[in-house]
Amino acid sequence: MVYQRVLNSFSSYIARMCYNLKTPYCLHIADNYCLEFDETLRGRIKKVLFNRLIKYPVHFICQTDIQQKNLKRYGKQATVLPNILPIESVLCNKSNTEFKVLWVANIRPVKQLREFLNIAKECENQAEIEFIVIGRKDNISVEENSSLNILKNVIYFGELGQKEVLTNGRITCFDEYFSISEGFSNTFIQAWSRGIPVLSLNSDPNGLIEKYKVGFIANGSIKKVKESLILLSTNSMLYKEYSKMYKPF
Repeated sequence: MVYQRVLNSFSSYIARMCYNLKTPYCLHIADNYCLEFDETLRGRIKKVLFNRLIKYPVHFICQTDIQQKNLKRYGKQATVLPNILPIESVLCNKSNTEFKVLWVANIRPVKQLREFLNIAKECENQAEIEFIVIGRKDNISVEENSSLNILKNVIYFGELGQKEVLTNGRITCFDEYFSISEGFSNTFIQAWSRGIPVLSLNSDPNGLIEKYKVGFIANGSIKKVKESLILLSTNSMLYKEYSKMYKPF
């Protein structure tokens, strides 16, 4: 069997190869963006390659019900698996005087680190809030790199392994979700399994954030992200309500 995580430009060639070799092919859809086809040249090429792909037998795995519905539009069924990694549950305790906000992603434009850093800049007078950035600089802008070095309330740790990311028990809020397009990020589950609420700019996979009250979804509003952040950092009762340990699988 051939398993591929993330639909991309050569998926149709893998599908054809597997068909010719009579080998099962499993394709894991990991974000919403790969199933969106606009009228740009890039979008049209993506659509052509996708249409080639679905001519062949493909078993689709996706992470959210939105992705499952998108595939149904093309007559394809998919199995929804939010996460296939074992995540250990460890309760993180909030200090009364510290509030650390963690952002984790490989740094590139689609992840919108600049928006996170803009909020950090606006919160420079909030002495109790500290912003932490973890991730490899895949394609960081000059402006983002400058902000990482200048902002005194931001600490950049570079790239860390999975076990190192959440070992700090004082992490009190989690945000990787400024991304333009996400599926069901592993970091959502890593946060929830430790009782850490999530602030998400765009993504609420399967409606779990609102349904279980394990964070805030801002529906694209940077202003709402900042308001929610300050609310969580100043209201201990509300923080306790939103810091439930939860595993969505």
